[in-house]
Amino acid sequence: MKKFGKRIFAGALLGVFCMTAFAGCAKSIDGTQTAATAQGEEISLGMVSLLARYQQVKIGGFYGSMMGDTSGSFWDNIEDEETGETYGDSVVKDSVEQIQKMCVLRQKAQEMEISLSEKDRQKITEATQAFMDGNDQEVLKKIGVSKEDVEGYLELSAYQEKMREEIIKDVDTEVSDEEAQQTTITYTKVSYDADADDGVKAEKKELAQEILDEVLATAEADMESIAKELDEESVTSNVHYSANDEEDDTVEQALKDGVADLKDSEVNSSLIEGEDGYYIVRLEQRFDEEATEREKETILGEREDELFSSTTQEWYDAADLQMNEKVLAGIEITSKDAYVQKQTEVAEEEAETEEEVETEEEAETEEGAEDTAE
Repeated sequence: MKKFGKRIFAGALLGVFCMTAFAGCAKSIDGTQTAATAQGEEISLGMVSLLARYQQVKIGGFYGSMMGDTSGSFWDNIEDEETGETYGDSVVKDSVEQIQKMCVLRQKAQEMEISLSEKDRQKITEATQAFMDGNDQEVLKKIGVSKEDVEGYLELSAYQEKMREEIIKDVDTEVSDEEAQQTTITYTKVSYDADADDGVKAEKKELAQEILDEVLATAEADMESIAKELDEESVTSNVHYSANDEEDDTVEQALKDGVADLKDSEVNSSLIEGEDGYYIVRLEQRFDEEATEREKETILGEREDELFSSTTQEWYDAADLQMNEKVLAGIEITSKDAYVQKQTEVAEEEAETEEEVETEEEAETEEGAEDTAE
């Protein structure tokens, strides 16, 4: 897992200085002002602005590609009706809190005599310079970000990873086959609306039966191809679920029950009625070794996250963390002040790094949003 931690650190450096293209119309801010403190340590507005704009780029890119909202109008939506806080405001607040926590971690690291290596510091220096060289100086001035802010943030990121490695080093790494066991099935669903009458349900059942009969009659049947020929609206999925976790709701219980007495590669000879449709199901592997090994990594990662979170939360709760709301008001994330990330060789390298990390951890979601070309 140490290898994973090191990859994350490298990715963090790339992720920050890859933010190379901004465009906006808001007034410039004075990044030298003190935006917050953590145990008396001052945090500059420029550092908060750096992280807030970086988050704006990543989240904005995600919404643009996944939700089709390229205008960024969602930043103006009210998130907290009681306070009137917008989604843009919440990103600024979250950015401050993240940096405050990182400061606490660095302080704890120094108490524990944990330090950065010369190689770590060289990476930070190179990453900082690349960021400064890659961004228009007028834009950096407008958002109040200095070289010291970038270098300071990257140092905090490095300490955060060092502390994570230290905290999780004693986590229980033993995960049994029984705890992680994954069962893999393939199923085709012929759906009907929740309010469908008996006549519609009967038609869907007849259609599903036709698919099942064809699947049973075909050796090593391609369920999806067969289903699509008979019902274009049918959906075929190959999924795995935790065999010994009763709370796993990846698939309907009816499907789990439907493969309970099957051998690997067998198809249930009867239709299975679910909540809103009929299923044809095949048990691929009751004990999927590959999927089980990936689940072990997921379980281990969850243990590490839980230990890291519980340990650090105690420190954060006990720390003196202050925010200067008046100064922080200078950072405005709105639909009228948009920032984007230009595609660069560095961005491509970042994407490759993140892909490697996700492959190793079988991540279900992309931490980085897709790059948005100017």
